[in-house]
Amino acid sequence: MVITLRSVLGLSTAAASLCIGPLCAEFTAYNDIVSGPVTHANATVFKSNGTASGPLKDIITGQATPVQLTVSDVGVNHEGASSAPAAGTDAGDIFLGFIDFTSGRGNSLALSGADTYTYSFSGMSPGSRYEFAGTACRGNNPYTDRWTLVTLQGADSFTSAHSFGNGVVTAGLAPNQVAIWVGANHNANQGFVAQWKDIVPGADGAVSVVCQQYTGTTPGVGSGTATGSKGYGLNCMRLKEAFIVGQPTVVNAAASEITAGSARIAGEVTDVGDGTPSVTLFWGDEDGGSSTWDNTISLGAQGGVFSEVINGLTSSKTYYYRAFAQNATAGV
Repeated sequence: MVITLRSVLGLSTAAASLCIGPLCAEFTAYNDIVSGPVTHANATVFKSNGTASGPLKDIITGQATPVQLTVSDVGVNHEGASSAPAAGTDAGDIFLGFIDFTSGRGNSLALSGADTYTYSFSGMSPGSRYEFAGTACRGNNPYTDRWTLVTLQGADSFTSAHSFGNGVVTAGLAPNQVAIWVGANHNANQGFVAQWKDIVPGADGAVSVVCQQYTGTTPGVGSGTATGSKGYGLNCMRLKEAFIVGQPTVVNAAASEITAGSARIAGEVTDVGDGTPSVTLFWGDEDGGSSTWDNTISLGAQGGVFSEVINGLTSSKTYYYRAFAQNATAGV
């Protein structure tokens, strides 16, 4: 009779929030509002005709992340005409190969008046830092007066990292806002993106990005004022998660000394970060993910290899375990 023990990918947290990933790996996720021939297999496809939602997926592994995306709209007209950004532009560098910009598939989000198109994120870790980028390309050069106002809401702090050029306006707007020229945005000197880095979510782990028609000044573009009949919501987005400096790093080790009713589970703190962390082992006959496990064992402060014998196992069953380490900064 055999007992199988499976090491489960590490946990990460700051304060009370947990996230899942290989060694609490940073993730990059994309959302395309309409799937097409070039849409990456691991990109989510949430398009709102009201509300659509689900977990974002790591673009490399395809695994669901702890971050939930909800896409919602008010009064948006889903039109067909759009273009792809030029290679070598900010939008091209970020989105080509992941997002399908093919025209004619209802992926042009026409905004006018009080219309809004909103990306809402929940399940973010307050101990992580996030980066958001989004764009839209209508692809019509005469549309110099079609602009979009993009607003980041709910973040405790952030750093603006928008594209530069005549197609981007921040002057006269709030620090959490940017206006971009989306009427064209497909040419080699365009490819403008709205982008914020170092986003710190609030204690509720939620932020949102709201798109509206922009009707303000547009220095150097067209008549100098966005007087068009519409703007276009961001029809693609990328969210990246990065963990803060100072948190520890922990890895699981293979189980050993396996008998009919016990085994030794182990791991190692490979980097203590800015202070020796406390380690907790989680185990049970089901993978408890980021929430509920059958058993926990607190090992106290650990700065290297650690292990513990677990008892009460049943032959022919599979058990799961993982380690969690936390110092004053955060945890993994």
